[in-house]
Amino acid sequence: MTSLQRDILRRHGLASICALLFNLLFILSYHWQSPDPRPDALYGMSLLYWLVQLGMLFWVVDGRSRHYRDPSMSLTFLAWGITFISASLAVAPENRTLVLMTYLTIMPYGIFRLTWKGFVLLALYTVLTYSMVMLLLHWQQPEVWLRSKELLVALTLLLSLLTYAVLGREVAVLRAAYRRKNQELRRAMQRIEELAVTDELTSLYNRRYLLQMLEQQQALANREGLPFALAFIDIDHFKPINDQYGHSAGDQVLAELAKLLQQSVRQVDVVARYGGEEFVLLLNGQTLEAAKHSLQRICQQVRNQRFSAWNLPLTVSVGVTEYCYGEDSDSVLNRADMLLYEAKGNGRNRIVAGLAPVQLTLDEQSEALACSAEAAGAAGQSS
Repeated sequence: MTSLQRDILRRHGLASICALLFNLLFILSYHWQSPDPRPDALYGMSLLYWLVQLGMLFWVVDGRSRHYRDPSMSLTFLAWGITFISASLAVAPENRTLVLMTYLTIMPYGIFRLTWKGFVLLALYTVLTYSMVMLLLHWQQPEVWLRSKELLVALTLLLSLLTYAVLGREVAVLRAAYRRKNQELRRAMQRIEELAVTDELTSLYNRRYLLQMLEQQQALANREGLPFALAFIDIDHFKPINDQYGHSAGDQVLAELAKLLQQSVRQVDVVARYGGEEFVLLLNGQTLEAAKHSLQRICQQVRNQRFSAWNLPLTVSVGVTEYCYGEDSDSVLNRADMLLYEAKGNGRNRIVAGLAPVQLTLDEQSEALACSAEAAGAAGQSS
């Protein structure tokens, strides 16, 4: 059960308790005041009311009303309650004072759910059902129920109920303002969360998020033996672009290259802006050889494309390495960075790949994983 369903159930539960108290009070008053009580009609009407009431409660609690404009069905519940009250008046007209008080008691239950238009409709429906019952009683006993007097009572009841409509309108305005502020706050929080992990210019992940994902992938590689590659990508001769065409052109180049990189990798891979004109690709599940093929394709796409409004040609230098079991994240980052500088020192526009000085084979990695598991098991038994 969702929090909304619990809130609706709590509110309708309180309203149902009040309806039960009214029902009992009305039955007791009927027996006290009626000279010849025959409560069959009142009991049957009460049974019908509670059967429908429980059915509507089940409909709401079961979630079947969640697609309605008002999932709580407050207007339906209130209209059904008013119908029951008016019908009770038709059975026992001597309890009219109790009925009029109950009309005013039931209205506040919709004050936090109904719009002011809903309150107006509910007020008109209440006066309509009350007036129909009183016209029926006047037709049956014209000497007891005077039309002019009952018209005055009906108008007084309408004005009293419209007061709730005015109050409901003010609550609706406050509720709308609160909902608007809540949505603005939610959007602001979402934006803050996005800024915490993304680069504002390129919309790629930032360095902070990359390091988090690198640690997660490192733990997964150590536990499952899954390979991954890390590549540093640097734009060749980026400073002259800023100097000759301006920083706006440089920003366009960065944004367009970021888009190209994002579209050139899989969803499981991570593309991040590391700083300046440097980008990092975290290629999950790829060995060094597979990563080299992917990067060659990306470098060719960069060479084939023209960037910014100036249609500038572009090349990139790449340093790529594969994670070695057991090493820390700084080691793989530094190695990829050194390979990048090697690519730039060798003339740029190229890919330089390399492994760790000591690279464990898959068998050695499996053996190390087994030893780690045995050590963990022994530690658990000794403790």
